[in-house]
Amino acid sequence: PALLSRALLAGLKGDGIKDEVSWWLDFYRWEFALPEREVVAVELGRLLDYFRAEGAINSGNGDTVDRTHPLLRSTAGILDDFCEAYWITAQTLLLLKEGGMAGKSVLESVRQRYATGLLLGEVQKPEGNSTVTVGNVINRYTEMGLITSSVRAKGRDRLILPGPDFERLKSLERRLAATLQLP
Repeated sequence: PALLSRALLAGLKGDGIKDEVSWWLDFYRWEFALPEREVVAVELGRLLDYFRAEGAINSGNGDTVDRTHPLLRSTAGILDDFCEAYWITAQTLLLLKEGGMAGKSVLESVRQRYATGLLLGEVQKPEGNSTVTVGNVINRYTEMGLITSSVRAKGRDRLILPGPDFERLKSLERRLAATLQLP
């Protein structure tokens, strides 16, 4: 429901909704179990019917979304803690130099940046600043080729380096920032 609400608030319709929800489900794959692809379309259809029945979508007017409806307003931000963690981590990783940074230092930098973001009001969900979530983000970004990690000498921390697709990290950071700006 959170991903559907976000897609509706972003003005998406039809296949655009399914594509957007599927992209986010894949992106957050380290955070929760993914439904089978064929189940996503069925579930979205069921949820769209529910949103219509509750008045969040007005079917009589070309599926107009009521942006102020409590169902949309209450569900849209449910995953913000993940979005904030992925955004802050992307911002921090964009500062990586060619020589990389120790994994523990990356984790510490992300957590410090998140704490600063909370103080500045840039982020709102302190639960996104967990070691587990940030570790999941780093694993996902490694999987996406945005960063790489190499094992250092025995007993030493792994080294985080820019990956082969590091340049994509900036556009991903902008997409995450834009998502957090939705009403």
